[in-house]
Amino acid sequence: MSPAINGIQPRYSLCMRDGFASRFARADALYRSGDLSGAAGIYRLLAKANVTNPAPHYMLGIIHAQQGRYREAIPPLERAVRLGPNHPVMLASYANVLNALGRVQEALAACSAALRANPLSPEALVARGAILQNMQRYEAAISSCDAALAVQPNLAVAWNNRGLALYSLGRFDEALLAYSRALAIAPRYFESLQNNGNALFALHRFPEALTAYDKAIAVNPHSLEALIGRGRAHFHLGQLTEALNCFEASLAIEPDSVDAWNNRGMTMQSLGRFSGALSSYERALAIDDRNPTALEGAVNAALNLCDWRRLEPLSERIIAEIRSGLPVCPFWLFALTDDNALQLRCAQNFALSRLPNTGPIQYGA
Repeated sequence: MSPAINGIQPRYSLCMRDGFASRFARADALYRSGDLSGAAGIYRLLAKANVTNPAPHYMLGIIHAQQGRYREAIPPLERAVRLGPNHPVMLASYANVLNALGRVQEALAACSAALRANPLSPEALVARGAILQNMQRYEAAISSCDAALAVQPNLAVAWNNRGLALYSLGRFDEALLAYSRALAIAPRYFESLQNNGNALFALHRFPEALTAYDKAIAVNPHSLEALIGRGRAHFHLGQLTEALNCFEASLAIEPDSVDAWNNRGMTMQSLGRFSGALSSYERALAIDDRNPTALEGAVNAALNLCDWRRLEPLSERIIAEIRSGLPVCPFWLFALTDDNALQLRCAQNFALSRLPNTGPIQYGA
């Protein structure tokens, strides 16, 4: 397998002296075998020995990026694009890493440079789509993916990213079709397997979602998102013990996952284990003290336990957060206060967090 970022297979053709080429080939063989550390060691030596050749700098950056070490990937990728300024694949890879770091304007500039070098570069078009997705410009992201697919129709990452943008727009059926196209090309494409589960879940097709998450976990058993998704599918199928097992497995991977603690709390509540639910929500609040789901769940669990000692500070906290604008489900507030103004503020916060701002509602003819 050639080096890849976000599913793109970088293609490069660079002149190399014989000795350099043989050592580069050795590093490439280690890379293909999955020995990223061994490959990186050789690429690092080659970069020092021949500072004017962009290839080892580029590969070093690619390896750092694939290891999730995006900040460390920037310096070697910057050197690579300085040495090969008109290489669209290098520029696209650099843009992907900048995007992963949230430096979206710099990432867009790198994509623009890549597309000036080659307006039909599928790598650059996919990278631009991912950046636009990150900027919540979903329609533009779809257009960029479509442009990549016009050049390379069997590009799984472009279908996957098209699905992500459609999912973000709430067009779940269309997202599902895009993920299916990606999986027809690459059946073990982990991101599409997981995203396929998310789309099926959003469509309330829970048995199919469970199957999709199972396939994703078979590829990557340590995926937090897939394990939580699997647990949520079990929960909605009424399989509470199986759901709880999934959330416990999620917390074994990431003990500070607020989402996992909240879902564990929700499942405990449904099992009537209110003490365990309250402790789960309190763990979530210890990580994110303004998490509305955890606040609501903790209040509900404390009410079910008639634990007035723990309820009082939670009530004060949730009321203060509502006044500050936190979107909390308004139904929980009825059990805490009869303050009509506060209940109105709570409902407004909640509605604004879930509905587009269409201006004031007009009543009457």
